[in-house]
Amino acid sequence: MKRLRAIIVAFVPFLAGGLPVLGASSMAQRSAEAMNDLTLIERRAEIRLPSDAKLVYFSHETAGEEAIRAKILLPSGGLERFLSENSLAAHQFSVIDHGLLGSDEGEWDPAGQTAFPVFSRQMRDGAYLYLGYLPQDAGVLVYLHWFRT
Repeated sequence: MKRLRAIIVAFVPFLAGGLPVLGASSMAQRSAEAMNDLTLIERRAEIRLPSDAKLVYFSHETAGEEAIRAKILLPSGGLERFLSENSLAAHQFSVIDHGLLGSDEGEWDPAGQTAFPVFSRQMRDGAYLYLGYLPQDAGVLVYLHWFRT
């Protein structure tokens, strides 16, 4: 009887109105997860992101070769700060084949975009970094593809 009561109590929120509403603690947890993802991006790609950067898309694969794909929204003026903080210059970027950023898959969509500048760097330990940027109404969208073979 106690077990049946526990099951009923556990499902009351679903019976009363569907899924529970995300509270402040869940939103804070998602924000903390985004910060952890941004920190992982900075460590693996050996770059610094502006504090006002927003993570739009994130994928981290660890099976086989490790790979990170991320779309990061920088506010207006953020690209210049990003380039400066990472000792990069606009002339190091070239409008080249989007294939370097990988094929489109779900929200990862560089191949479906108009041509945009891309930068590539071979890093230590067999890692590669590809960065591309695409101006948006809300700022600049940075495509980041990092992988280690």
